Amino acid sequence: MRRSLFVTLLLAMSVPVTSVAASENGVGRIPTVTRLVRIFSELEGNLNEAVEKRDQQAVSNLLSDDFEMRVAAMPGRPIPRAAWIQQSFSEPRSSSTLEQMAVHDLGKIAVVSYLWKKEAESTEAADTFVVDIWIQGTDRRKLAIRYAGPAAMGDYRLPGV
Repeated sequence: MRRSLFVTLLLAMSVPVTSVAASENGVGRIPTVTRLVRIFSELEGNLNEAVEKRDQQAVSNLLSDDFEMRVAAMPGRPIPRAAWIQQSFSEPRSSSTLEQMAVHDLGKIAVVSYLWKKEAESTEAADTFVVDIWIQGTDRRKLAIRYAGPAAMGDYRLPGV
C-alpha cells in the first residue's frame, strides 16, 4: 500500500514538469491576448471598418489632425491625412486580418505593430507590416503616424536579423 502511494505521488509530480517543459518548447502553448492588444485590436478594427464603410466621420474621429503615413518604398515622402483618406476610400473593398500584434505602452503614446493580411476582391493577397503610433488625446486615442511596408522577405539583410 505504501509503495503504490509513493508511485502514485511520483507520477502525479512528474505531470506538471512535463507540461512546463512542453510549453517552453512551444508545444501545447496557448497564446494569450493582453489587455493592450485587445484594446488596440479593437481600435485598429474600428479604423479598418470605417474605411471599408467609407465613413468619413468615423475615420476622422480615429485620426489625429496631423496624421501622416510613411511607406518603406518612399520614406522621404509622407502621405498626409486627406490624401490617405481619399486613397483608402478609393481602394476596392477587401477582407483583412491583423496578426502578431504587439503593443508598447509609453504613457500617452502607444506603438502598435502587426502583420496586416489583406485579400482584395481580385484575389490579390497583400501582407503588410504596419507600425502605428497612437496618441492619447483629451477624450480618446487617435492614430498619429502609420509606417508600412511589404512583409515579404527580400534578398537583402537587415541589421540585427
